[in-house]
Amino acid sequence: MATRKKNRPQFKNPVSSTDQAQATFRILFTEFTADVHIEGILHWLGKREDHCALRNFFSMPELMEDYSPEDILKGKIPLLVVCDKECRSMVKIGFLLFTLLDLIWSLVGEELYQNPSAAWPKIDPEDSNLEIISLILDTVSHGEIQQEFLHTITSIVGDSYFREFMDKLKNVGPDIRPEEIYALENDPKLKEHMQLMIWAAMMRCFIDAVYFYFGD
Repeated sequence: MATRKKNRPQFKNPVSSTDQAQATFRILFTEFTADVHIEGILHWLGKREDHCALRNFFSMPELMEDYSPEDILKGKIPLLVVCDKECRSMVKIGFLLFTLLDLIWSLVGEELYQNPSAAWPKIDPEDSNLEIISLILDTVSHGEIQQEFLHTITSIVGDSYFREFMDKLKNVGPDIRPEEIYALENDPKLKEHMQLMIWAAMMRCFIDAVYFYFGD
């Protein structure tokens, strides 16, 4: 696992053990490829009516010819489509998620997908992908990315929807039954943003696991 500087305020991470982090990666990658999660990024970015976040996200390959990943994550780049602060935040988060999903898929995800019951994949400590992950985690703190990401979700779905979704989720225990899942998915008050909320929950768990497993 990579190491990183301890020069930022700490964010309480729900993932507190290597086993929990590995279990999270197994859940995310034994059933889905990285491309499926990346499709969720495009769906989320496309929720803005002006589509500025999506258009800027698609311009990333061009921008990366002139700017480093660190510059992009710090927001030190002129985006091709002028947009507001929230749009810039979404572009940054989208770039971070896309890059981390691609890197983790290369390190462990593809092997987990192909062999779900196999032992945990061995990671070469000299793998250059680890350096890129370390750079990302050093550039954007765990708390910063989670708070900004949560803000974009509540901005899209609205505070009242988000509160109602979370309230109903609290009533579901760890041993959730199929009929309870069906009821949640078909709740007329929640149906509009259900897929976005499920994807966002998976990505927040993914972020937690990455910052624990590849962080300090």
